[in-house]
Amino acid sequence: MKIKSMVGAAVGLVAALAIATPATAQGDTELPSSSGASEHLAVTVAVTGSCTATITYTNAVPAELAGSWAYWGDYRAGDEVGQPDSEFPDIPRDSDGQLVVEDYQDGHNHGVGPDTLITSGPLAGEAFGLQHNPVLIHQGDTRTVDVVVNAPTTLAAWIKRGPEQPWYVGEVAVEVPCEQADDTPPAKDEDQDDEDETGGAAGGTEDELPLTGSTATLLGGGAVLLLAAGGGAVLVARRRRVSFSA
Repeated sequence: MKIKSMVGAAVGLVAALAIATPATAQGDTELPSSSGASEHLAVTVAVTGSCTATITYTNAVPAELAGSWAYWGDYRAGDEVGQPDSEFPDIPRDSDGQLVVEDYQDGHNHGVGPDTLITSGPLAGEAFGLQHNPVLIHQGDTRTVDVVVNAPTTLAAWIKRGPEQPWYVGEVAVEVPCEQADDTPPAKDEDQDDEDETGGAAGGTEDELPLTGSTATLLGGGAVLLLAAGGGAVLVARRRRVSFSA
């Protein structure tokens, strides 16, 4: 009985330690993530791979609040250039001037300029700024956006367009490492290239100088003269040969 109780205590201790320190072995490899939230809105940016990240926008405005409670998230990758609201289509309205929620998707002009200041809430005094990649988030919805980069990049996301300024969420940023392997071949020496080309054209080797121009002509002429002299010597020898008969 004592042995069983000791084993049980040991198992319980291990389980307690596992709960108290979750994933400590994986802590060093955990990818960066950052988030921000207000009363009903939230933004999370999580790196999912070396060059990828996922942005999650949540609009948790309660359903019992009647009316249009859509908000617009946005994000910027690195030094990406944005545009003022006026460059986007107007948010649609019906004949009574009411917003048409189902047609929001392409309308992102909120009638504010890049330098217009937010007047209330935690972002009061901050400019609305430019829009980069607007993301519509309807009441009760969660939207995710997958972002792929090709170099180390700071990825920032926020919610700064919508009906209630106190619920806006400021910039949430993470560093996407996107480490690149150095596959660039070493630069060639121009002098070596010239030597290679010359050697290949004239048949030279690393230890020999290539034969070109007048030098090759002289050597060729010398070879012809040697061949002619050798042939003449053989002919003279044949004519001088004496034959004896019995």
